[in-house]
Amino acid sequence: MNFTTISSDYSQREKRLQRLRFAMLGISFVLLAIIVVAAKEVLQTKNASNVPTEQEPKIIEVRTITVGDQISEETINTAGVVTAKTKIDVSALTGGTVHELLFGVGDSVSPNQLLARLYDSVTATTYETSQANYQNIQQSVAATNALAGEAIHLSKTSVLQAEQSVLSAQTALETAQSNYETTLPVHEQQAKKALQDALTSYHTNLQNVQSSLDDITYIIRAQGTEQRENISPTLSANNPTFLIHAREDWKIAKASYDAQITVLVSEANIKNQLDMLNTLLSQTLSAANDAVAVLQYTTTNPLFSEAELKNEQTNMIGVKTNIANSKALVINSLNGLDSLALGQQKEQTALQHAIKAADNQLSSARIALETANAQYANAQASKSQQLASAQTNLTSAAGNRTIASQSVADLSVRSPIRGEVTQQYIEVGTKVAPGQKIAEISQTDLVTIQVGLSLESAQRVHVGDVVTTESGYQGVVNRIDPAADPFSRKISVKIAFDNSNHTLIPETFVSLKIPLTNTITEPNNGPVLVPLKSITITNTERYVFVVADGSAKKIPVETGMLSGKNIEITSGLVRGDELIVEGSKQLKDGDTIYVVR
Repeated sequence: MNFTTISSDYSQREKRLQRLRFAMLGISFVLLAIIVVAAKEVLQTKNASNVPTEQEPKIIEVRTITVGDQISEETINTAGVVTAKTKIDVSALTGGTVHELLFGVGDSVSPNQLLARLYDSVTATTYETSQANYQNIQQSVAATNALAGEAIHLSKTSVLQAEQSVLSAQTALETAQSNYETTLPVHEQQAKKALQDALTSYHTNLQNVQSSLDDITYIIRAQGTEQRENISPTLSANNPTFLIHAREDWKIAKASYDAQITVLVSEANIKNQLDMLNTLLSQTLSAANDAVAVLQYTTTNPLFSEAELKNEQTNMIGVKTNIANSKALVINSLNGLDSLALGQQKEQTALQHAIKAADNQLSSARIALETANAQYANAQASKSQQLASAQTNLTSAAGNRTIASQSVADLSVRSPIRGEVTQQYIEVGTKVAPGQKIAEISQTDLVTIQVGLSLESAQRVHVGDVVTTESGYQGVVNRIDPAADPFSRKISVKIAFDNSNHTLIPETFVSLKIPLTNTITEPNNGPVLVPLKSITITNTERYVFVVADGSAKKIPVETGMLSGKNIEITSGLVRGDELIVEGSKQLKDGDTIYVVR
């Protein structure tokens, strides 16, 4: 290795060392910065820890119940015999020898399932003979029926022709009835329009009466204080009697008007109301005539000129004329309603006569049809007479065949219900008599277990209570006898079980666990029962905790009788309170709580 090479290697090594020094220097600065930042954060954390902070409140988990909802946990252990809901003995319906047996004890059977076949030679021979006899007589009846059918065909043709005549007459009658029925809606519309016009006229003219009475009293002041200005001093001055008479007539008309406006007017009572309105218009017209006379006897005065007097006289004559016109319009409305009704009645009568004539024609056609039908019936009766003897024989043969068929069917013994075979009384080859038992079938899908309870226990059991067997199978109390057994002094209680899975076997003993309700009655507003574990008892007080706005609230209580794991609260709690039953021992009044559901 020469000097040049050594010098070059040394130079490169120096460069690498220099770069390493710079890198180490940079790393030192970075580490220094990290140490400074870390020290600052530690200092801040220490300062922050010296600042006093408010401790968060502790939340306590509790469990609750609603006062009045808890039940007793007491039970009574007993046992009873499983009994099937239904048991039926299957018996032979006829005598014979057991030819085939198709069941065994424990088999499940369905309705109409074949259980056994019997055989009897006499029954078989009788059936074959009756079947052959029935077929021979049936062929004889068919031949007789064909011959009589032709005679009936001819009479039937006459009936069809008569029916055509009846149809034509019915068409004529339907046309007449259609004309009548078409006219009725038109008449109804006409009458409705007339009634509506009359209602419009009524209201218009009744309003006219009101305005006329107002105009009259404005002059004569028959009521109230309002009157034509400056007319009072000389009103009817030349004959005051007319003013008195005018006021009396106005009051009569006003009373009639007040009575009229209280009536609810409709199409049903418009004619009567128009008559009443006509009377009211007559009364109003009389008051208007009196008002005209009053103005004739009225004189002028310094504040009421001759021109003003003439003007009021002219106005009152206009009121009188207006009332008279209204009266004429009301009379025309009444006359129009009567005329319309009379014209419609005449038209309807003519249409009804046309219907009657068409109906008479139809009656004649029907008589002809009845005659043709009678002839047709005679032909059928002749056929019936020819078939009577053969049909009697056929009926007798059919009856004999049915009896024989039933006897054959009775040789097949079938199950009447769905269930399980619990007894077998015969074997193949056994000769059985009618009514002899073949088997016993029980329905075990629903079973009951009957137990006897003491009076004290029975009083704490109710229909609908759930009862559990030793294997965990559940049933429901469905009957509690009202009286005790005279010998055992026990009260019979029956529990029903759904046994569709055949868990319970009839005639076996099963142990049961029956729940007992509380012995203390809880009225709606009296003492209540709560779990004993929810109460805290000290030398000086007894108390519980309830939930109030998310916190525990301490409630002093007074206690009564014990009932199992429950105790009676006579004071302090009411039904519906949310009582803390778990976690209450570590609580203080006002503690924040969390209710675990």
